[in-house]
Amino acid sequence: MNGSIEVWDLLERTNEPAMVQSISSTAITSIQLKIITSRQHLLAISDASGTVHILQVPYILLGMVGMNFKNLDSFIQLNYHF
Repeated sequence: MNGSIEVWDLLERTNEPAMVQSISSTAITSIQLKIITSRQHLLAISDASGTVHILQVPYILLGMVGMNFKNLDSFIQLNYHF
């Protein structure tokens, strides 16, 4: 609980996050995604000190979401047997 968020790309590597973003010096307590338009998504992140941080999700990441859900499902089906 160090106040950072990790972004994982499980299709590229499963042993480490693709990116780590420091948000606060205190623990993160809540994360909420708000879709404004198809091209604008905001991430609200609150921390233990009561501060809310608003981040805009980069557009390059938004374009990959639909394709990655299908690819991630295929990855899970091939690698994990439930």
